[in-house]
Amino acid sequence: MGLICVRDVWSFIAVAACGTVGMMAGASSMSCAATSDSPEVTATSEGGDAAVGGAGAGGAGAGGAGAGGAAVGGGPTLLSIEVTPASPTMTIGATLQLGATGTYSDGTKADITADVTWSTPRVIYASTDQGLSISTDGGVSFTNKTAASDGLADDIVYRVVVDGTTLYVCTEGGLSISTDGGVSFSSVTTSTHPNFGSDVVYGVSANGQQLYVATANGLSISDDGGVSFVNKTTTDGLGNNTVAGVFVDGMKIYVSTHGGISMSADGGDLWSTVTAGFDGVQTYGIYVDGMNVYVSAGNGLSISDDGGVSFVTKTIADGLGSDIVVNAMAIGSTIYAATEGGLSISPDSGATWSNKTTADGLGSNSVQDVYVESGTRPTERAVYAATYGGGIALSSDGGSSFTTKTTAHGLGTNQTNNVLFCDNCGIVRVANDSPSEGLAEAVAAGTTTITATLGAISGTVDVVVD
Repeated sequence: MGLICVRDVWSFIAVAACGTVGMMAGASSMSCAATSDSPEVTATSEGGDAAVGGAGAGGAGAGGAGAGGAAVGGGPTLLSIEVTPASPTMTIGATLQLGATGTYSDGTKADITADVTWSTPRVIYASTDQGLSISTDGGVSFTNKTAASDGLADDIVYRVVVDGTTLYVCTEGGLSISTDGGVSFSSVTTSTHPNFGSDVVYGVSANGQQLYVATANGLSISDDGGVSFVNKTTTDGLGNNTVAGVFVDGMKIYVSTHGGISMSADGGDLWSTVTAGFDGVQTYGIYVDGMNVYVSAGNGLSISDDGGVSFVTKTIADGLGSDIVVNAMAIGSTIYAATEGGLSISPDSGATWSNKTTADGLGSNSVQDVYVESGTRPTERAVYAATYGGGIALSSDGGSSFTTKTTAHGLGTNQTNNVLFCDNCGIVRVANDSPSEGLAEAVAAGTTTITATLGAISGTVDVVVD
């Protein structure tokens, strides 16, 4: 189903409205939650490592070798790492203690299980017009989930959000939920849940049992994991019943509606709405970082530094690729804006912009979403963009250059609406926190590779989960 933003109001909503809506500050145990540099707000418990691009420096290894195998005080250097047991097989839900043994230049061996950084391939999720595409090998290949084969509420997927071991998928036919990594889904609809706002779901923010669902007919809130809902509408103070995006920070709720930006400081009981600058304007995604609020809209990117009291709007005149901004994300002072004319990046809080297009490797200039890792230098960040018509574009150099993933790699279609990635959140998750270093938990069926890294030296083992 073609849903390009430039066609009409509903096309805007359909492609863009999920916004950066799955992001909840301080919420979620997974690295897929929204992040910021100062301070970082990604929680990384329950086996999910922050999406910061791989292994850390590591501590000094046993036998006197430091990180990277360099000798400490003239001692032996680390030459190799062996991960045991070899070729393990697990069942879903089972745990297995892995070990790492280092071999040194003097021929000695030592247990370095607690010294290495454990990791698994990055998991990438792409929401498309023909299903949810999932890669468990860092984007080499994708498997596409659909309504007919896997139980999604609809094949048109606007957004996916990961919270712990649970996937929340926003579709044209309801909110689909998976607790097994996307193997199977159950769905929340107006038929199964009479108080649910609408079957057209644009976004969701999740934190444990708390769900905030942006729908075409209100903001549906659940405090029991989706068993029951209450629906907030204009009767409760929302600016409009069409809720395009939602962002939650503790008790504070921010929603972008077609009648302005509505905010609640008490979990959704009382609402105030900012309409100045948004009259007659289609709003899409909303992203919040402390007092900074970023609203993606049809007239540019509106930025507030006072918690949403007032806004300044950036447009094509300021260097954006287009006045139609579908989504945005910020890491510290760097802002990334998905526009209908490319991916616009500002290193200085919006003062200046550069615009990335197909000339830089994007599959299409119609950019619907952007997701960026935190905790790294801007020039070293992974920047992923969902484009409409060109698949998803992946950058490992802060957005300077991109490679694309398309139907040739297994995407359901090249019409993509949203992209998300997380590290150590796939088929098997491995703990790095003391005293559980190397403890693996099988989450979903399949085969994956687990890597143990200390500096520049690494060892791997393939794990099969039945």
